[in-house]
Amino acid sequence: MVLYYMSGDERFQDYWNQEAKRIEKQASMPISRTLLEKVLAAIPREAGTDLTTKLKAAYDWIAVNVENALYPRGGAGQATKPPSGAGALDQLDHLFIQVARALGAEAHAVLAPDRRENLWDRQIKSLGQLPTTVVALRSANMRDDTTLVVDLDSGLSFGEIPWWVSGVEGMLATTDGARPFFLPPSAATSNVSHTLVEAEFTADGSKLFAKWRRTLRGQAGLDLAQTLGRLTETEREELMKEMCGAGQDVEVTRADRSVSYPPVTFHLECESERQLGVPDTPADRYRLSWTGPWVNTPPDLPPGARVHPVVFDFPRADIVEMSVKLPVGIRPMRFPDGATFGGPYGRYRMAISATAEGFRVERALALLPLAVPAVEYDALRGFLSGVRRFDGTAVELERRETGP
Repeated sequence: MVLYYMSGDERFQDYWNQEAKRIEKQASMPISRTLLEKVLAAIPREAGTDLTTKLKAAYDWIAVNVENALYPRGGAGQATKPPSGAGALDQLDHLFIQVARALGAEAHAVLAPDRRENLWDRQIKSLGQLPTTVVALRSANMRDDTTLVVDLDSGLSFGEIPWWVSGVEGMLATTDGARPFFLPPSAATSNVSHTLVEAEFTADGSKLFAKWRRTLRGQAGLDLAQTLGRLTETEREELMKEMCGAGQDVEVTRADRSVSYPPVTFHLECESERQLGVPDTPADRYRLSWTGPWVNTPPDLPPGARVHPVVFDFPRADIVEMSVKLPVGIRPMRFPDGATFGGPYGRYRMAISATAEGFRVERALALLPLAVPAVEYDALRGFLSGVRRFDGTAVELERRETGP
């Protein structure tokens, strides 16, 4: 049961239209003329410059020169204040609406639900279910389905909005009232995790030293930056060690993080030592798995019938480049076959090649859909099973006598 309250002069059936008009009135209120002129002065004036290019230039200038409360940079630029309550327009959104309108674009605030918690239910007359504000942009001759949607305060690049408000309907606020508006998800190419790994064995093969750096852009970087921001320092340290692969046989010797902005990008650096089992009698052949915490494994979906669609957080791409240095006298005997396959649910590529000191692995996975219908569940499981099968392959090594 959800309780909500309305003042005596509000008409029940017209609640959303009234609120939309109020928010549009906020968006139309003038802002600092000096700041507006600074933004407009930074926009390219060359003949033929299209509206989208101008809007992006304005967006990028604001991101660099106007301080974002979520990503403080020591007082750079002009500070903004957070909104004062449900339905209050964020100042960065307010500024960008004014700039976009000055450039000739149609610009309106869109109130969006957090789909991790709820969808927009018109029967519940409360703005509390629409906690996030983004901005919809279009020129006079653009269709609604080609409208751009941006969110400056999220720290994302131009044309992106946080994943938890995408893929659902929000409320577009206009002078005529409220309109439902679909908030599009971003593409996998915008949400990239790129990991570089260097691994090396001790001479007796008893330990594996791994050093790796992961850079997460787009939704991948935003998601991790905000997750860690909600934790205590102790909780953050524990989560960082877990992400770096800490376990019974793995000691994490370094787990560092940093966030750069704009746009928001998360950097993770890990170093670890893994104790390996060494047989009493030296073997001539070994099997070595190349996977580890540096590989984002796909979800393991259970078999059986499904009623509801599978919904992912966001489309994404994960890239891993790994170099392995082997002990003297141990060389690759056989590499597993590489793989390249894909379809409507994603793309996968894995290749392993010999190097002067060992071998190199290149692995890339793109998950493309935001949601997959229940009738396609088995096909989705088949694609993900193929990914896990090739991720689970091992490199076959052999002991060779070294020359004089």
